[in-house]
Order: sequence, then C-alpha cells, then structure tokens
Amino acid sequence: MLLVATITGLQNGLAIAGDYMSAASFLGISGLVFASGFDGLIYSIGFLVGWPIILYSC
Repeated sequence: MLLVATITGLQNGLAIAGDYMSAASFLGISGLVFASGFDGLIYSIGFLVGWPIILYSC
C-alpha cells in the first residue's frame, strides 16, 4: 500500500515563516542593528519588506 502525504500551501508558508522568524535570524538582525546603528535598522527593514515580495513572486 502506498501512502501519499500532501503538504498544503498554508503549511508550507507557515514552515517558511517559522524558518524566517527563527532565533538565529532574530539575533543576527539585532546584532547587525547593534553593530551598524541606524544603517543596520534600515537594512533589517529592507530585508523584512523584500522577503514577502520574493516569496510571493514565484
């Protein structure tokens, strides 16, 4: 008997979002802001805005 598991688009999106919001990403971005100041904050906002655009453009 062959069992086929299907993953819905919502489940896949939640998995990708969970990966993005992991502790390593959070600590890396907060470290960048700490080390670079306001420029690091602008970079982190740009990354946050660009990620969904890239995610949903495919």
